[in-house]
Amino acid sequence: MIPTDILARRVPSIKASLEYLLRKRVDMVGLLPARGDLDAWASLRAARDAGLPQRMVEEGKLSLVHVEGIRTPFYAPPQASERLAVARSVPRDDRARFIAPLDPLLWCRSALKRLWSFTYAWEVYKPSEERRWGDYVLPVLHDGRFVARFDGRYESKTKTLQILGYWEEPGGLARDHPAIVEAFARFLEYLGGERRCAPPADPPGALTGGQVYPLPE
Repeated sequence: MIPTDILARRVPSIKASLEYLLRKRVDMVGLLPARGDLDAWASLRAARDAGLPQRMVEEGKLSLVHVEGIRTPFYAPPQASERLAVARSVPRDDRARFIAPLDPLLWCRSALKRLWSFTYAWEVYKPSEERRWGDYVLPVLHDGRFVARFDGRYESKTKTLQILGYWEEPGGLARDHPAIVEAFARFLEYLGGERRCAPPADPPGALTGGQVYPLPE
């Protein structure tokens, strides 16, 4: 049932609806590339082609950001400068974080590669023989860089986190780095698990371009 107060509200115009959706998309991804990245624009491609983002920039509803070394500009929230200043004032910590495959940070694949020098695709929808890493590989973020990725499986019956593969990025962090070990401990606690380990045998295709590491109990 739809609440009566919702039904009583005035139906927004198409322009207002598209502006709301575009602003929400920009807020979620942070930097939305002005060109390309059709997956990131999704149902808003028509709004982009009609020039809505440029008009919102002119009206102060969005910011246009240029990143040094990248030709494509990005749309950002209108308070982009203020947000950046606040971000610079926040103390940095040494925690590593596992990023979910559907996190908005990963929506713009070409932008991810240009901004972060990191290539990622959720391979669960690929045929198994075409997967390079695994069906549920998680990127690992540390100190503003993607430092690794790992494939895992949680077995709820035994409360065990199986680490199927861990791949260090060039100049990244090894599996035994303290920040990575601590991140796995936090992840296991989040899952409600009790132990973590690597499988006794390497699963087919899991080691392409990387290496499996045993985890301490």
